[in-house]
Amino acid sequence: MPTFNHQHPDKQLTVVIPGLLPPATMLDSLLHDIRLPALTTLLQHAQRTQENDIPDLESLLATLTHISRQHDWPLAPIMAQHDHLPATEGYWLCADPIYLTPARNQLLLTDASIFDLDTNDSQALVTAFQQHFGDEYTLFAPHPKRWYLHIPHTPDLRTHPPSTVCGQGIDAFLPTGKDAMAWHRFYNEVQMLFFSLPVNASRQQRGLPPVNGVWCWGGGTLPTPSASPFQTAWGNSHLLSALANQQHCQYSPLPHGRQRGMTGLVLLDALQQSLQYGDYHVWQNALQQLETDWFECWLAQLRQGKLQTLHLWSLANNTAYHWRISKNNLWRFWRRATLDTLLTTTHHPEKTSRDTPS
Repeated sequence: MPTFNHQHPDKQLTVVIPGLLPPATMLDSLLHDIRLPALTTLLQHAQRTQENDIPDLESLLATLTHISRQHDWPLAPIMAQHDHLPATEGYWLCADPIYLTPARNQLLLTDASIFDLDTNDSQALVTAFQQHFGDEYTLFAPHPKRWYLHIPHTPDLRTHPPSTVCGQGIDAFLPTGKDAMAWHRFYNEVQMLFFSLPVNASRQQRGLPPVNGVWCWGGGTLPTPSASPFQTAWGNSHLLSALANQQHCQYSPLPHGRQRGMTGLVLLDALQQSLQYGDYHVWQNALQQLETDWFECWLAQLRQGKLQTLHLWSLANNTAYHWRISKNNLWRFWRRATLDTLLTTTHHPEKTSRDTPS
């Protein structure tokens, strides 16, 4: 993992952009009608490397903020504590409410970020869950779309966050580990319980999808807070806000439009959901907006020396891709490539990340 240069934190910017890398077979058509000269220039002059054991946004954010992995990345207790739950004891999992739809011989997952779920429906589901499972599991819903599961013991379990699974069949993403089969049965039991609940019948009468399952991920015990490698973090993400809070790092929502002088860690997630659910027109518009609001600004700051180094990160094929751009890199006038070539994930990086200077 490339290291952060602490000598000039006021001129360092690390930007995570999930959804920047569509499938290679779609790049030509997706980029055909949009112009992105600033992004193209940045990537043309970047040193690109990759990290092969970072499959999703959540593990990338955990890695960048120096969270140590347990069986899973222990993001649930960090988020639960940020939601004012007593996360210092026991094992915690995010247990996100989901909508599963049958397709051929599998179930497709839709997460609660794209359907309505209010406090009344959420609490009715949680109450029914608790009445059914008793003391075996404790389910909390401090927010209608953020649920947490507390259990007194630590299972041998590895999970996938919903950001990896949304819009896809769940079979390849079910929990693994020695205790996996017990959790597969737990998922089935929750589905059967929720199927017959009056709250879901009411939701369907109102034209809303039923909540017919939960998706558990990010399990662990609360880690000891560590010093953040970043002084500031920017985003519209509860996870990033929780990570910043745990590490006593300043967190701010993303500003609207251009914002000069930003440093630290920035999460731009406007592309992720549209790519996951195949809404490619929305993806194109969002990428064009990133060009106007962000890429043009960062390119100008690099050229003016107001920004020393820009690190861009994105994800595809269970791999995190990293582009490092400095002002000196911009003098590499001999580098020319089209944007579709620059965004493809099929060619090898210039060097391994261990050789990448900070």
